[in-house]
Amino acid sequence: MALRLDDRGVLHATGTAPYQWILEAQKLARVIPGVTQLQTDQLVAHDRPEQILARARTALTPPDTVTLRLENDVLYGSGEAPHRWLVEARKRAPTISGIKWWREEQMVDTTLKALTVFKDEVEKYSLRFIKGTARPDSGQETVLTKMATAVRQLVDAASAVHYSVQIEVLGHTDKTGSVEENLRLAQGRAEYVITGLRSQGLTEIQLNAVGAGWRQPLQGEMTEEDRALNRRTSLKVILTDALEEEG
Repeated sequence: MALRLDDRGVLHATGTAPYQWILEAQKLARVIPGVTQLQTDQLVAHDRPEQILARARTALTPPDTVTLRLENDVLYGSGEAPHRWLVEARKRAPTISGIKWWREEQMVDTTLKALTVFKDEVEKYSLRFIKGTARPDSGQETVLTKMATAVRQLVDAASAVHYSVQIEVLGHTDKTGSVEENLRLAQGRAEYVITGLRSQGLTEIQLNAVGAGWRQPLQGEMTEEDRALNRRTSLKVILTDALEEEG
């Protein structure tokens, strides 16, 4: 607890103290020379958790979908809330008198939940390639077009909630050929996809080509059909909260 006397003789108390102490202090302050009043608006009774919880609700203004619970100086949140509210709660909760920690294991980030739908849609796309080349197999150009549309939808949704999108394009091969040749081929396949996405207007996001070679097979190679499925590219989406990065 901290005390501060202003030039009007008002003694301001901030922090936490026992409830009975607050009551007694309000009486005694009146007889202290130079003190006209004890101001306790910023003083919380630590043995009255309902007061601390009420102050937390006022400070954090949680949405109706969030329930707050106080236990042993820890404020627990449960329910669903937008990402921006969660970021603010992490910062502000520990600054509230009577609260030391904020826990959100039972919280669902609705912003990320919505973005995950778009992210999963993008990551399901895979482009297949002709054996030994970085040229797409027949019919794969339409897949590239659909892939670009899905990426655009993700980028637009992420931008609306201040998220940035980074995509790793991984090139894959089957196990035939040398390691060096497969890595070169895999890199070329990844770069082919990036060029295709750029040509369809996706110029503002970070696209990184990664040659994975045969190290991440989609199928065990028992047949030629299995090997054909492994001659492909895959996408990995990385979402970053731009505002949280700025602090």
